[in-house]
Amino acid sequence: MKIAKTLLALSILLSFNAATAATSDIEVVAEITNTRPGNITITPNGRMILSLQPLDGPELRVVELMAQRKGKSALLP
Repeated sequence: MKIAKTLLALSILLSFNAATAATSDIEVVAEITNTRPGNITITPNGRMILSLQPLDGPELRVVELMAQRKGKSALLP
């Protein structure tokens, strides 16, 4: 039983360290505040396509996130 507890504690510690290392490489590329994006994908040529939450009533359902313009990211059909 003592070995099982030790292994469990060790696995939790290793999982925490791996999660911390993985999140340190995260980069924010856009902040979307008027709807909830989902199903984000990057095409082979680097375009970012995402769907918008239908419950929020967006005009468009699928958009491309374009480069920043005047400090804001543009969502284009």
